[in-house]
Amino acid sequence: MIANVRKWVSSNSINHISQKHDCYTVWKMLEETFAKESAQNKVFVIRDFVNLKYKDGEDASVHINEFQGFLNQLSLMNLELADEMEALILLSSLLDS
Repeated sequence: MIANVRKWVSSNSINHISQKHDCYTVWKMLEETFAKESAQNKVFVIRDFVNLKYKDGEDASVHINEFQGFLNQLSLMNLELADEMEALILLSSLLDS
């Protein structure tokens, strides 16, 4: 199992896990190594999400799908928004008129 994990880890990160022999330890080391990056990814996704704007003339289903895509990304990052917050962000993404 460890061999499979090592196969998918980049050469830049392999040094962190090369001397470890159990999956749990390898997972924890990788998690600690990349936790900062995931926080940065969350910031980028949230920023793009709240700046999402409906484009005049765009098919509404395209906009809703893009909106849902952001919600899916946030969910994968263990960030769940309350229904009211989702509704407010959706309304703020629409045109003023």
